[in-house]
Amino acid sequence: MTPAVKEMIDMFKSKGLTVYGPKELTTYVWFTDGTRIGYAQCSRYDGVTYSTVHMPNRETGTGFSAKDVEEALSFAPSWVYPPQARSVIKYRDFEHFRSRHWQPLVQY
Repeated sequence: MTPAVKEMIDMFKSKGLTVYGPKELTTYVWFTDGTRIGYAQCSRYDGVTYSTVHMPNRETGTGFSAKDVEEALSFAPSWVYPPQARSVIKYRDFEHFRSRHWQPLVQY
């Protein structure tokens, strides 16, 4: 785990969020308040970037780019057009997401 990723994880924890990622942690994690789920990735060039998380669909993929932690936990950012937002189906909670995820996730 790089110092930047550790700092990102510590920041989420300081906000009362639970953090999950692959066992061999690289640059990305998911964070949750138990129900709402966000995604974050840390890079040398862009710093921390955020995304919302929803069930995959053909219209909008698996999430939208978000500006910060709160927007990543939102249903969809305000810039999303209503027809796109109608395609979004959120996971019931983090365990629902985790049960459908392609790789095992561990808590950090």
